[in-house]
Amino acid sequence: MQKTAKVFFLSFFLAIFVFTMIADVFASQPRRFRRAAPTGVENKGTFEKRPLAEVDPYEIVIPEDAGRIKEVYKAPNAKQVVVHIQDAHCNYEAQSNISKVVEHLIKNYVLNLAAVEGSTGMIDTSPFRNMPNQESKVEVADYYMKKGRVTGPEFLSITGPYNFTIWGIEDEDMYLNNYDAFLKTIKFQTEMEKYCAELKLVIDTLKARLYNKELKEFDNRLVSFTDKFESFTEYADFLEENARSHKINLRKYTNFVAQIKAKYLEKKINFDKVDKERAKLVDELGKVLEKDVLSDLVVKSLSYRLAKISSDDYYEYLTQVVEEAEFDLAAFPNLKRYIDYSKAFHSIDSFHLLLEAEKIEDDIKNKLFTGKDQRELDRLAKHLRIMTQMYALELSKEDVKYYNKNKKDFSLKTFTKFIDKHAPKNKLFFTIQPGPKIKAAKKYVPAMEAFSDGIEALDTNRTVVEDFYKYAMIRDNVLVKNTLKKLNDSNETSCVMVTGGFHTTGVTQQLKEKGISYLVISPRITADDPGNPYIDVMTSQQNSFQNILTGFESGEVPE
Repeated sequence: MQKTAKVFFLSFFLAIFVFTMIADVFASQPRRFRRAAPTGVENKGTFEKRPLAEVDPYEIVIPEDAGRIKEVYKAPNAKQVVVHIQDAHCNYEAQSNISKVVEHLIKNYVLNLAAVEGSTGMIDTSPFRNMPNQESKVEVADYYMKKGRVTGPEFLSITGPYNFTIWGIEDEDMYLNNYDAFLKTIKFQTEMEKYCAELKLVIDTLKARLYNKELKEFDNRLVSFTDKFESFTEYADFLEENARSHKINLRKYTNFVAQIKAKYLEKKINFDKVDKERAKLVDELGKVLEKDVLSDLVVKSLSYRLAKISSDDYYEYLTQVVEEAEFDLAAFPNLKRYIDYSKAFHSIDSFHLLLEAEKIEDDIKNKLFTGKDQRELDRLAKHLRIMTQMYALELSKEDVKYYNKNKKDFSLKTFTKFIDKHAPKNKLFFTIQPGPKIKAAKKYVPAMEAFSDGIEALDTNRTVVEDFYKYAMIRDNVLVKNTLKKLNDSNETSCVMVTGGFHTTGVTQQLKEKGISYLVISPRITADDPGNPYIDVMTSQQNSFQNILTGFESGEVPE
């Protein structure tokens, strides 16, 4: 992996060098895109930065427009803190915001180390950071970040004025095993997608024959949400309505209840009046607070207005000031509702919210099932969804655990046995045509004969994908072990750790067991990224250097 990194950075160096030579020639030609250098400058004596590990983890803030702090754990007597940033590989917006988060932490705290997955050892950007033409350097680095060749920390190191270490935390053999399973999987992904689609077509047709009306309607809404035809907010309203109509107790689903509360409070807030009431409250507090508390309030309020701290952090602080001053908020009704709304909203763990939604789905379906055949068909539909996502390499860790526990029930024979039992009884005589499409047949044909040739590969190829997830799970331990080793070897007490969100639960569990404080940060992503180059990057399908230069010579920086 280190060799690969060196080869890439050599091409990156050449790109900067050539573009620097031609930049002046083509400067007058129109550009469709231009990115300025990072606006932040090093702090030179304006205030004394504190080591990140000496700061209460709950007081660490990041720019709200760059990301969100999803979880904070403060270990008793902790000497170290790890800021775990959930990476969205090759997503340009995510990488840009990861760069902003790391820059903010370096500017405001003592932080010298970024530990990253996907490589081993030192990632040295100094030859490129020292190139003289800053504008060209930023522009080329930004282009490569769009193409997935430069990560957020690397972009910051190349273009910013900060001297920090980027350290690859992989075990090379383990990573290459995982990578090898990845390469093998993507070779048959399209074929497996076709076979899964054929199975889904028959399963969906059987649902139409076996499900009752209410169960069909519920399943249709579930599919609509799963296929992203409706928002989670709309779907959550639907779940809440059905749960109440079937007298399902939602109290144990704390995140789901919190989003209900937040939604209820949101409807009662006049948001146009919130800022006015906040400003008035700060003025009123200024008459009763001690000088040092008032000074701190003014600083916090200014930081909030400049988006340097999140609304969650600011209103939590403001609530504490109000309570300690024993100040009555009755005269500020919209502000009070907004504070309650903010508490409810930011108490929601989005990951566990989705898990709770799935459990509520099960609770509702259990009220709607009228026979064991419907239950078995629903279970097959769930297994087919998991198998489809497994071949697409999109499984969550929870789904991996479920699959490993129920592996034998994912065999093709389990599906065809059910189909061969129920399709004839429900007059579903079919063959599968390209598309896939169901074609009516005059008599029943056994499922294995009706499906496309080669569908049995859904079974034989599963071992390869199982290896991919097995190594991905094992890498949790490796990533933490190597991060802490580098932390200790460097005599550092804090670091940023950038890995995919798949690893988050494994990483945080180990840090907690080792008595290390941590924060989990999710970079802000506001839109889907259909052009994500992840597969191309991982399979080295990159644009030729000549093609890159052609884009520059046409007067355009490629997007």
